[in-house]
Amino acid sequence: MERNRGGRPRHPDVLTPAEWRVLDALREGGTNAEIAARLGLSADTVKTHISNMLAKLELRDRRALAAWRPDTPRRRPGGVLAVPAVGLAGTVGIVGVTVIFAVIIAGSREVMSCSSGVAVTDPETNSGLVADCESLLGLRDTIRGTRALNWTAGKPMSEWTGVTVSGTPQRVTALDLADRGLDGQLSGLLGNLTSLRTLDLGGNALTGRLPSKLTLLTRLTSVTLDGTFEGCAPPGLTRASGLGECAAPTSTWDLQKQAAVPGGTFEFKSGDDPVVVFDVPEGSGLIFVAARHTSFAPGTEPEHSGELIILRNAERTVSFAIDLEWVGNSISTIDDDFTSTGTASGYTRAEYEAIFKQIHESIWERVD
Repeated sequence: MERNRGGRPRHPDVLTPAEWRVLDALREGGTNAEIAARLGLSADTVKTHISNMLAKLELRDRRALAAWRPDTPRRRPGGVLAVPAVGLAGTVGIVGVTVIFAVIIAGSREVMSCSSGVAVTDPETNSGLVADCESLLGLRDTIRGTRALNWTAGKPMSEWTGVTVSGTPQRVTALDLADRGLDGQLSGLLGNLTSLRTLDLGGNALTGRLPSKLTLLTRLTSVTLDGTFEGCAPPGLTRASGLGECAAPTSTWDLQKQAAVPGGTFEFKSGDDPVVVFDVPEGSGLIFVAARHTSFAPGTEPEHSGELIILRNAERTVSFAIDLEWVGNSISTIDDDFTSTGTASGYTRAEYEAIFKQIHESIWERVD
């Protein structure tokens, strides 16, 4: 006899039992942390389940997921948001953002990700290439704009347009997207490709600023960029972009609370933890609420500590909270929370979500 699911339609080929439980809790409302507390899970586990469901069902956001039912037609999510670099001072690292991407193979409902063995043929041995794959899939819709790129988890990376994979273990070492007509923007996810030696984006119409996270691309020996970018360039990319070098990031300690945050690059430093660096786009309509250091379980080994960065709009209808946690001196988790009770400042909810995504993907850590 089948167990009664409390009226929920039986649809085991779409969601796992654990995902159904998280979905039920999501429909009741609350942040990831609140859902985790109700279900006895970690916030990271809840976040992973939600990311998996959004990818499987091809839904855009949490609101669409909460409204989804098994007979609801699924739709493909649309993109929103639209020189040697050698000898950089200091040691830099990537904040460990875990992003999960999946595609539905028509007819079979088989869920595929970068670690499924297709895009990366030996994912266990080439974990760095799996991370590169996830970063490129996250970058794809942002950079292509109205154009197309054939990057997908269901195709070997050797067949991806403009992508070169080499080395042992394998990594993405070249990205040649010259003259592809791309008219989107760059994301900080490009800075995750730390084995890049060649980057060619010439002949496109990309807009916006160069993410500060490109500072992490210390192995670049050949760079070609359009003259279409705005603002300034991270160290080592001034010649290729024709832009002046960016000034040092503004400390969040120098920001006035409850005041508008200008577009630019910011950093937060507290204690012995790495410096957290992030970008805020021009005209975001956000104000600065807080950036604070927190510690957990003092006296335990390893020591836990974290940073919490909070931004919101002037009307208090939108709030961004980015929570980073270190174990010892190594980043272990990133949790984030986007909440919206309305729209204001000329932005729709989707546009605010795009701004939050842009800020989140721009985060990186610097060890001085």
